Amino acid sequence: VLRPYVQSLENAWKGGWTVQSIGKVMIESVTPSGSAKTRIISCQWDPSISFYEKGGAPVGAKSVKDISSWSKQKVDMRLRDGRWIIATATFDGTCPGGPPA
Repeated sequence: VLRPYVQSLENAWKGGWTVQSIGKVMIESVTPSGSAKTRIISCQWDPSISFYEKGGAPVGAKSVKDISSWSKQKVDMRLRDGRWIIATATFDGTCPGGPPA
């Protein structure tokens, strides 16, 4: 399931960037479509999924405060050869709420 993200992480590490050890994600909904397709809507806390420069600043932002929001991601998954794979994953807007507890 995470294979599409590996290339992005490898490129970030080559640039000397880091990521948080745990990404904070809330599942908003899971909508099956038949037995081999499903759509997952998730909300991801941006500071936990962002890349960080060596000095600790988030890449592309001045501070963590500038990126403190929940991004909404739509993920379409398909069952192929007994495994769920990500067919598409797109960010689409934000989710309500403040920082995770």
